[in-house]
Amino acid sequence: MDSYSKMPKKQLYIILFAVASVILFASIEVMIKVKDLSLYETWANDTLGITESSFNIYVTAQLSSYFTKIIIPMIFGVYTYFTYTRIRLNNLFVFMWSVLILGGFGYNISDLNYGSIFFYGYIVGYLVLLMTVLSLLQVIQDSKSK
Repeated sequence: MDSYSKMPKKQLYIILFAVASVILFASIEVMIKVKDLSLYETWANDTLGITESSFNIYVTAQLSSYFTKIIIPMIFGVYTYFTYTRIRLNNLFVFMWSVLILGGFGYNISDLNYGSIFFYGYIVGYLVLLMTVLSLLQVIQDSKSK
Protein backbone atom coordinates (compact mmCIF):
# COMPACT_ATOMS: atom_id res chain seq x y z
CA MET A 1 0.00 0.00 0.00
CA ASP A 2 2.87 2.37 -0.73
CA SER A 3 0.87 4.30 -3.32
CA TYR A 4 -1.73 5.48 -0.81
CA SER A 5 -1.07 8.25 1.68
CA LYS A 6 -3.05 10.28 4.17
CA MET A 7 -4.21 13.74 3.15
CA PRO A 8 -2.68 16.48 5.30
CA LYS A 9 -5.07 18.61 7.29
CA LYS A 10 -3.59 21.83 5.88
CA GLN A 11 -4.48 20.89 2.29
CA LEU A 12 -7.93 19.75 3.40
CA TYR A 13 -8.67 23.15 4.93
CA ILE A 14 -7.31 25.04 1.93
CA ILE A 15 -9.42 22.96 -0.45
CA LEU A 16 -12.58 23.33 1.63
CA PHE A 17 -12.04 27.09 1.97
CA ALA A 18 -11.52 27.50 -1.80
CA VAL A 19 -14.58 25.35 -2.56
CA ALA A 20 -16.67 27.38 -0.12
CA SER A 21 -15.49 30.65 -1.67
CA VAL A 22 -16.33 29.51 -5.23
CA ILE A 23 -19.80 28.41 -4.11
CA LEU A 24 -20.28 31.67 -2.17
CA PHE A 25 -19.31 33.78 -5.20
CA ALA A 26 -21.66 31.80 -7.44
CA SER A 27 -24.52 32.07 -4.94
CA ILE A 28 -24.19 35.81 -4.50
CA GLU A 29 -23.91 36.32 -8.25
CA VAL A 30 -27.06 34.34 -9.02
CA MET A 31 -28.99 36.16 -6.28
CA ILE A 32 -28.00 39.51 -7.77
CA LYS A 33 -28.87 38.39 -11.30
CA VAL A 34 -32.29 37.04 -10.33
CA LYS A 35 -33.26 39.96 -8.09
CA ASP A 36 -32.15 42.79 -10.39
CA LEU A 37 -35.05 43.83 -12.64
CA SER A 38 -32.85 45.74 -15.06
CA LEU A 39 -30.73 42.65 -15.76
CA TYR A 40 -33.89 40.66 -16.46
CA GLU A 41 -35.24 43.34 -18.79
CA THR A 42 -31.94 43.50 -20.67
CA TRP A 43 -31.91 39.72 -21.04
CA ALA A 44 -35.56 39.58 -22.08
CA ASN A 45 -35.22 42.33 -24.68
CA ASP A 46 -32.17 40.62 -26.17
CA THR A 47 -33.70 37.14 -26.37
CA LEU A 48 -37.44 36.60 -26.09
CA GLY A 49 -39.06 39.88 -25.34
CA ILE A 50 -40.93 40.45 -22.11
CA THR A 51 -43.78 37.98 -21.82
CA GLU A 52 -45.52 36.24 -18.95
CA SER A 53 -43.33 33.15 -19.12
CA SER A 54 -40.04 34.89 -19.92
CA PHE A 55 -39.27 35.56 -16.23
CA ASN A 56 -39.63 31.85 -15.45
CA ILE A 57 -37.30 31.03 -18.34
CA TYR A 58 -34.82 33.65 -17.08
CA VAL A 59 -34.81 32.26 -13.54
CA THR A 60 -34.46 28.70 -14.84
CA ALA A 61 -31.55 29.71 -17.06
CA GLN A 62 -29.80 31.48 -14.18
CA LEU A 63 -30.30 28.56 -11.79
CA SER A 64 -29.07 26.09 -14.42
CA SER A 65 -25.96 28.17 -14.91
CA TYR A 66 -25.52 28.34 -11.13
CA PHE A 67 -25.79 24.57 -10.83
CA THR A 68 -23.21 23.97 -13.55
CA LYS A 69 -20.83 26.42 -11.86
CA ILE A 70 -21.00 24.77 -8.45
CA ILE A 71 -21.35 21.06 -9.22
CA ILE A 72 -17.63 20.33 -9.63
CA PRO A 73 -16.48 22.27 -6.52
CA MET A 74 -19.35 20.84 -4.49
CA ILE A 75 -18.57 17.22 -5.34
CA PHE A 76 -14.85 17.89 -4.96
CA GLY A 77 -15.34 19.27 -1.45
CA VAL A 78 -17.40 16.27 -0.34
CA TYR A 79 -15.00 13.79 -1.95
CA THR A 80 -12.00 15.52 -0.39
CA TYR A 81 -13.58 15.29 3.05
CA PHE A 82 -14.15 11.56 2.59
CA THR A 83 -10.60 11.21 1.29
CA TYR A 84 -9.37 12.80 4.49
CA THR A 85 -11.53 10.68 6.80
CA ARG A 86 -11.81 7.28 5.08
CA ILE A 87 -10.05 7.00 1.75
CA ARG A 88 -6.38 7.68 1.05
CA LEU A 89 -4.63 9.77 -1.61
CA ASN A 90 -3.10 8.39 -4.76
CA ASN A 91 -2.01 9.71 -8.14
CA LEU A 92 -5.40 8.91 -9.69
CA PHE A 93 -7.09 11.29 -7.23
CA VAL A 94 -4.73 14.10 -8.25
CA PHE A 95 -5.07 13.41 -11.98
CA MET A 96 -8.86 13.05 -11.99
CA TRP A 97 -9.54 16.16 -9.94
CA SER A 98 -6.95 18.23 -11.80
CA VAL A 99 -8.74 17.51 -15.07
CA LEU A 100 -12.17 18.25 -13.57
CA ILE A 101 -10.98 21.46 -11.92
CA LEU A 102 -9.42 22.61 -15.20
CA GLY A 103 -12.74 21.88 -16.93
CA GLY A 104 -14.70 23.84 -14.34
CA PHE A 105 -12.17 26.66 -14.57
CA GLY A 106 -12.54 26.71 -18.36
CA TYR A 107 -16.33 26.77 -18.09
CA ASN A 108 -16.29 29.68 -15.65
CA ILE A 109 -13.70 31.64 -17.58
CA SER A 110 -15.67 31.23 -20.82
CA ASP A 111 -18.26 33.71 -19.47
CA LEU A 112 -15.74 36.50 -20.15
CA ASN A 113 -17.54 38.75 -17.68
CA TYR A 114 -14.58 41.02 -16.90
CA GLY A 115 -16.76 43.65 -15.23
CA SER A 116 -17.86 41.35 -12.43
CA ILE A 117 -15.93 40.89 -9.20
CA PHE A 118 -17.35 37.36 -9.02
CA PHE A 119 -15.54 36.44 -12.24
CA TYR A 120 -12.22 37.19 -10.57
CA GLY A 121 -13.35 35.33 -7.45
CA TYR A 122 -13.94 32.22 -9.57
CA ILE A 123 -10.49 32.56 -11.12
CA VAL A 124 -8.78 32.86 -7.75
CA GLY A 125 -10.81 30.03 -6.22
CA TYR A 126 -10.11 27.63 -9.06
CA LEU A 127 -6.41 28.52 -9.16
CA VAL A 128 -6.13 27.85 -5.42
CA LEU A 129 -7.90 24.52 -5.92
CA LEU A 130 -5.63 23.54 -8.79
CA MET A 131 -2.42 24.53 -6.99
CA THR A 132 -3.48 22.68 -3.85
CA VAL A 133 -4.39 19.52 -5.74
CA LEU A 134 -1.10 19.59 -7.60
CA SER A 135 0.75 20.08 -4.30
CA LEU A 136 -0.69 16.75 -3.19
CA LEU A 137 1.67 15.07 -5.66
CA GLN A 138 4.55 16.10 -3.40
CA VAL A 139 2.73 14.66 -0.38
CA ILE A 140 2.31 11.37 -2.22
CA GLN A 141 5.97 11.33 -3.25
CA ASP A 142 7.11 12.08 0.30
CA SER A 143 5.00 9.25 1.71
CA LYS A 144 6.43 6.82 -0.88
CA SER A 145 9.97 7.73 0.05
CA LYS A 146 9.43 6.97 3.75
